[in-house]
Amino acid sequence: MNWLWGNTQMERKAHNRWDYPVDSIRQWIAEGKTQEWIGGQLGVPGKLICKVCKKHGIHCQRRGPRSGPQHPGWSGGRIIDKNGYVLIYCRNHRRARKPRCIYVLEHILVMEKVLGRALEDGEVVHHRNKDRQDNRPENLSVYSCNGKHLHDELKGHCPKWTPQGKVRLQQILQTVADNRRGITACEYRNRQRIARLKKRRCIESACICEMVGVPEQ
Repeated sequence: MNWLWGNTQMERKAHNRWDYPVDSIRQWIAEGKTQEWIGGQLGVPGKLICKVCKKHGIHCQRRGPRSGPQHPGWSGGRIIDKNGYVLIYCRNHRRARKPRCIYVLEHILVMEKVLGRALEDGEVVHHRNKDRQDNRPENLSVYSCNGKHLHDELKGHCPKWTPQGKVRLQQILQTVADNRRGITACEYRNRQRIARLKKRRCIESACICEMVGVPEQ
């Protein structure tokens, strides 16, 4: 029988009144020790250590293997996603991938280190040589928004339309030209509103026309 976990009722009462070494537990948790390991050092079950941590507001990882470098299956914290981008293990980064929020795109981390600050919302990192896994600082540049990035990225490139796509595009453009021929921009917007409301079938056609102020067609 160890000195902390007795078998008699008197010993258990003494155990319940015993003050746990909270500072030591906090330090062990910060070092990544498991609750079972801490319980083994103190001679109590890991569940009691969990209760002590909750009582004193000590944030713990899940029970069992630690996540990150201390996990038995740790492979270096560097993975490649389905789009060919490199992801680095970086827990709680503001741009970490959801839902787990533990991996961040490597080119973001590299650019933030080069700039000496966090990337602002909307800023986009661009690979100059089109290689998504080449995250050297000299191969990266940053744009203030995705619109400017696409403007430079698509400049001089012709869309690869399929024959069916070209036909559909011509039909849409012709329809828009026919609808706007001989009417003002305001009247055209009103007709678009009427078409959307008719599609929803929420009101009769005469009521719709009366609402937008145009004669029924």
